[in-house]
Order: sequence, then C-alpha cells, then structure tokens
Amino acid sequence: MLLDFLFQNLDLTKHRFVHDGPLVMRVSKAKGAKSDQHDVHAVLLQDMIVLLFRQDERFVLKIITVNNPSRMMTYPIIKLNNLILREVARGECK
Repeated sequence: MLLDFLFQNLDLTKHRFVHDGPLVMRVSKAKGAKSDQHDVHAVLLQDMIVLLFRQDERFVLKIITVNNPSRMMTYPIIKLNNLILREVARGECK
C-alpha cells in the first residue's frame, strides 16, 4: 500500500500537538465541475496537519484521488513548510 511506504517511519508522538477538530475539505474536480466535500478530523501539529477520515468506529489515513485528467492526489499528511497560503480563499460560505 502506498501509505505504508510513504509514512512507515512516521511517529506522531514526536511532534508537538497544537489543535484538533472537525473540518470539511473541498477537493476540486475538473474546471467547471462541482467539487467533492469530505468530512475529516484535522489534527494540527507544530510542523504538519494530519487529515483523518472516519471509517466504521475509527479514524484512518486515506489518500483521495480526484477523477480528472491529471488524476490529482490529496495526501492525508501536509507538512506546513510546503504549504502555500492565500489571504483570500475565494470559497463561498453557505
């Protein structure tokens, strides 16, 4: 499994915990198509964000693959030093 290979040496207990809580993640599809929404539990650590998906009675790490021509993948662990921030996020609030 791809996740086993990518994160086999990951030990979350070695990172400082900052915050956790529910999050709705929107993943864009092809241009003009409606985006997918995923309910996740986000854990903010000092140097990374971990996105956990509920599966039955537990939380799991899961890669999301979007079905568009580029086959974009969203990984469940995002290192903050690789993150690009925008001041205005263009999303519509409902």
